[in-house]
Parts: sequence; structure tokens; C-alpha cells
Amino acid sequence: MSVLRAAAFALVITASAAAQQAPPKPPSGIQQPAVRVTVLNVCSLSDADARTMLTALERIPLRPAFSPDFEIARGITTVEGGRSRWVRERHEFVSGVGFSSAQYTISMDAAPSGSDALADTLVLRPSDPKEIVQISIESAVTTGKPAEVLGAQAAASRIRLERAGATSIVLARCADHDQSAREPVFSAASRVLNAYRTAFHAADVMAAELARPDMRGSAAAPKRH
Repeated sequence: MSVLRAAAFALVITASAAAQQAPPKPPSGIQQPAVRVTVLNVCSLSDADARTMLTALERIPLRPAFSPDFEIARGITTVEGGRSRWVRERHEFVSGVGFSSAQYTISMDAAPSGSDALADTLVLRPSDPKEIVQISIESAVTTGKPAEVLGAQAAASRIRLERAGATSIVLARCADHDQSAREPVFSAASRVLNAYRTAFHAADVMAAELARPDMRGSAAAPKRH
């Protein structure tokens, strides 16, 4: 076989192998599904979303009836610059109130001033999640002793409605925005959070969990050698 014929034969084999390895092209006329990204503006709400959020908050019982069963957990989580102490308690509702469970979490991070920065989060799950999967309410971070902070009135700083088959509705406090039109929503969320601080005995039972010796002793930042 001549050199030219051998080279031509090699090119045919290479082209054939490349054709076999190439991924199949989609049939003409069929386009790849578009990727859609939804960005939430947490500083403002449409009137319709505000009504939805306010209606959901007003359905939450302010005097919750819990079943006797409950669970409580506590722990330490390492964060940048130190460790975060947290206590989480969960209760089941009695049947017929429209909600299945309530979970309340307190977390404390070491603050630069030497005091502790406290935040709490309440998560409620409806018993029929066809429209709303869960509602969460968070308070603003506050420094001070846990019993004193949790015994005072809470101010809701972030509310989130997770909906089934729809985009979540979120509203948060934003210092550089005029949110006066949404004060009824923040007020309703604060009432709920204060009611559940009381129901979960946050100022005494849960604050005492944060003050346990094993929690206090291991909360300092780990030393680096």
C-alpha cells in the first residue's frame, strides 16, 4: 500500500471513529428547555401577596393547643470566629386546629462587644399543605441576656411563606425602604412570634437550656495551635 493510500485510509478510520463518539444532535425543531431564575424582592410585596401573607398569619392560633408529645434538642455549631449555641423545640398540635407542628429555635452567636447576639425562628406547618407548605417568622438579632431578651416583646424581621407549586412569598425589614404600607403584616407576624415565645416558655425553659454548663463551656472559639 502506498504512503498516500495509507494516509487516506487512516483519515477515513479517524473520521468514522469521531462520528461514532460524537453525541447525537437533537432532532430539528426541538429546543432545549429554558432555564428560568426567580429573584425575590424581600423588601416589598405586591398587594395580592401582602393579602395572602396577612391571611395566612391571621389563621395561626395565638393560644396553641399542643399534644403531650414534644421533642427538644440543643447543640453547638462552629461558625467563623466562634461557635453558635442553639436550642430547638418542636410540638405537635392537637387535631382540628389547621396546623400539624410548630418548631421554635433560639440561636446565640458571640458578638464583638462580648455579649451574645440572639435570634429566634418559628416554623409552622399546616395540616393540609395544598397551598402553603410552611410559614416561618424570624426576629431581629438582639444582644443581651437570653432571659431578658426572650421575655421582652419580639419584633418580626423576616416572614416567609413557602407555597406548593408557586414561588415563596418573603418579606423582610429593610432600613432603606418605606415599608409603612406593610406594617400590618409585620405586626401580625410579631404577635404570632410573641405568642409562641410564651407557649414554648422561651424566657425560662429554653433560656435555661442555653445556660447549661456544658453549653456555656464549649461555646468559646476553639484555640488554634
